Amino acid sequence: MRSRQRTGFTLVELLVVITIIGILMGLLLPAVNMVRESARRSQCGNRVRQLALAVNTFHESKERYPGWREWTARWDLRRTPVPAGANKPASWMTTLLPYMDHEPTSKYWENPKKRFSGQLSPPIPSFLCPSDRTLEGTQQLDEAPETSYVANAGCGRPLNNRKLLKANGLFQDLVYFDGQSLQRPTVHLRLIELTDGATHTIAVSENLQAEFWHQSTPKLYRARNVKEYDAILKNRTHRACYSNIMVWWPKPPTGSRHGILNSQLCQLNGQATNDILRDRSPQAFMPFAARPSSNHKGGVTVGFADGHTAFITNDIDYIAYQSLLTPDNAKSSMLNRAYQLSPTDLGN
Repeated sequence: MRSRQRTGFTLVELLVVITIIGILMGLLLPAVNMVRESARRSQCGNRVRQLALAVNTFHESKERYPGWREWTARWDLRRTPVPAGANKPASWMTTLLPYMDHEPTSKYWENPKKRFSGQLSPPIPSFLCPSDRTLEGTQQLDEAPETSYVANAGCGRPLNNRKLLKANGLFQDLVYFDGQSLQRPTVHLRLIELTDGATHTIAVSENLQAEFWHQSTPKLYRARNVKEYDAILKNRTHRACYSNIMVWWPKPPTGSRHGILNSQLCQLNGQATNDILRDRSPQAFMPFAARPSSNHKGGVTVGFADGHTAFITNDIDYIAYQSLLTPDNAKSSMLNRAYQLSPTDLGN
């Protein structure tokens, strides 16, 4: 008798095939994920470059750099009645809208008859990093005006010295209200005042705690005393202290406040992979978290005042970080004003 011909796999053969496929997938997936992250990082770099170039275009148009917050739809309060949408404080990203193909939204901001509404804060995909996963748990990205990017607002310690303000950061606070009339402050920084050079001064960066692109006034900034400061921390409803700016500190903190500060937090990507990623975490809300951070492995993409971008690594010395944010080291609040940047400090 002839034996019956086999027409399929045995169970052992099937298990062997499945195992081989599993091994191959295990080998291929990391490579695929690496390629995807490389593409996301490249896309993020292009978006940072767009912001940096828009800052340059703004300077060419206004002969000054944007403020990290400014008045829009300006109106003299002595002229009555004052329209409901007059004198709206706006963020630095709002001022760049005309230079990033968002002229209609910019016109809404400049219209004194337009109150704040959804028309003033649509979602803008180019304001988001494709690798920023911190936004997913807070809002729907197609509905909220979220951002992943922040501007160089200088020293985090409040100062009244105008010369120090200019030496410490690129974007100044251009909102001033004395209760009677709106006045334009005189702390306008120009390209000629970047003593250390536009190629050595960071303008914009990524930040995992960045919140909304249109917001201009952080709640902690409005605290008039320690009691109000603590109350805001306790009852926080936002994911960040500063919505869309970054700062540096003359001396990294070594003590503790509210039991959550430490010297590592204000470093690049400091504690970025721990609880700080969670929405409304205490660490994320502290002002020391207003530093460059990202979900890119090993560092952060930044844009310089001349429009070029670079990838700054996590192990950069904090003094070098301070120097990159100060337009004029010698006149700044840095402890080491004589620091000279090296080629490795400038990223790649």
